[in-house]
Amino acid sequence: MSQQPPYGQQPLPHTTKPPHRYKGWVLTALVLTYLASLVFLLTEIVAMSGVPTSPESTSSSSGILTTLTTLLILVLYGFILLLDWRNVFSLFGRIHWKRLNGWKRVGLIFLYLCVFIIPGLYLYFATQYFLGVRHQTPGSALSGVWSSYREKSGTVQFGIALVTILVLLSFIGLTGALAVIDRENALTSSAITPTTAPTLFPTPTQSVPTPTQKPIPTSTPKPAIVPTKAPQPTQPPKPQLFLSFTCAQAVDYSYGRVCVHSQPGAALTITVTYCTGYNAVSKSLQGTQYANSSGNYEWDWTPQTKCRGSATAYVQASWNGQSTSQSDDFTVQ
Repeated sequence: MSQQPPYGQQPLPHTTKPPHRYKGWVLTALVLTYLASLVFLLTEIVAMSGVPTSPESTSSSSGILTTLTTLLILVLYGFILLLDWRNVFSLFGRIHWKRLNGWKRVGLIFLYLCVFIIPGLYLYFATQYFLGVRHQTPGSALSGVWSSYREKSGTVQFGIALVTILVLLSFIGLTGALAVIDRENALTSSAITPTTAPTLFPTPTQSVPTPTQKPIPTSTPKPAIVPTKAPQPTQPPKPQLFLSFTCAQAVDYSYGRVCVHSQPGAALTITVTYCTGYNAVSKSLQGTQYANSSGNYEWDWTPQTKCRGSATAYVQASWNGQSTSQSDDFTVQ
């Protein structure tokens, strides 16, 4: 009688060593590790979307989630290579390297270097093999786990459910916290502008001697008669530029507003510095703005800082050749 292949498996070619038979909890841990790395990677991509990039800021440093993703994938890759390297490279008999031409081999090598694809395919086929050896389907396997859970006492069921919920909530909370930290670090890095390093050695300057000129005798001029001018009418005083704050408040990740009053048409610029020492980088705070016909102007932005507390708004104004500046302290709640 011919033996049928396990469920979900194609007949495996004859090999000197059979596929590694994982224990159920080991295979589950490998699958969860792969899924956790994918969640970290996708969360990092979402967290970094919308972060302004500056050519002057260093962008080579990786975030915490990216580092965790890399470590998990490398550990997972090394573990499955150590236990079952033959089926990692053949994907349970589906890849025959000796039958491939040069270009197909090169393509497969690049596919293996993309460390996210091959572990996922291997774990998928390893799960199929695991279920096939036990003559199970995915549905029957889940049903068996559920039945085993229901056979336990009520106290044990409650403990398992509580631990599972706590682990899931901890994973979600940790992932979200690390994503916020990575985004804050990226925003801070994009706001820092490197300064030019000072010159170590001053450039020597050569003094050129000035030739001494001989004095030229001059004749004594005769005093000229200056006619008396009629008195000019008194000019009205020139309006003076002034600047005052009328509002300054902010709520982190919600809203921020700074209002000033000055001469109508005055050119205004603003710099908002948080308690971390870094400046706000919102586009609405960049460039030169102008006071309206009543002399008022208001800046609105969304604060994004990991330091809630005292902040300073510094405003400069210029009008008709005059300039002035004022600063006002407020609290980021």
